[in-house]
Amino acid sequence: AGDFTIEAYVDEAAVADGSLRIGNDVEVDSLNPDRDLSNNVFSLETLLEDSADLSVVKMSKPDTAIRAGEVFSYTVIVENLGPSVARSVVFTDTIIAEGNFNLAAIVDDPARPDSCAISGAPPLQNVVCTLGADLEPVGSSLGSGRWVVQMEVTAAETQDINNVVRVATGPDAGHPSGQGTVDPNQSNNRAEDFISILDTSNLSLTKSPEGEVGGCGAP
Repeated sequence: AGDFTIEAYVDEAAVADGSLRIGNDVEVDSLNPDRDLSNNVFSLETLLEDSADLSVVKMSKPDTAIRAGEVFSYTVIVENLGPSVARSVVFTDTIIAEGNFNLAAIVDDPARPDSCAISGAPPLQNVVCTLGADLEPVGSSLGSGRWVVQMEVTAAETQDINNVVRVATGPDAGHPSGQGTVDPNQSNNRAEDFISILDTSNLSLTKSPEGEVGGCGAP
């Protein structure tokens, strides 16, 4: 008797719908007479399951503090750590402040068909970004596996601004189409960031004489 292993590759874009199965039939034969042929054939079916480990990080520039009135930016980076493509990906970024701020611009990823919508108003505002196509795994021949969105913000008041970003897939994430991909690791689906707005001022001083001052010998 002998054992051997056969490894098969499943396309990373394969979609598991609960019914897709991979069949494997094996048959053994011999040049010598076999007195029992009933155990010479074996069949095995494997149910296909897809999963995509999504992760999200958020960075602010400057890193921790900025003067009031200056522009700072947030960068949200979503990655698919695989092994399957991630379908119907959405992230929600909740910005929470102590006072007023202005979400000046959202820069979509030029390499991705995505769209972002703003809801609410300061001091609590949500940015919901929807990916319009599958996100391939990192290292895949299909692409980088990374989705990057930037936001530009200003605040005229001294305060702390905090935010939490969460990424998910499917209808539970609010995606308008399709079923999401199972995410086997939820621990990296959430990221937090923080920045302080510091006091700033722009003082000016002018002096105007109240009357003419005469020179020497003036009456």
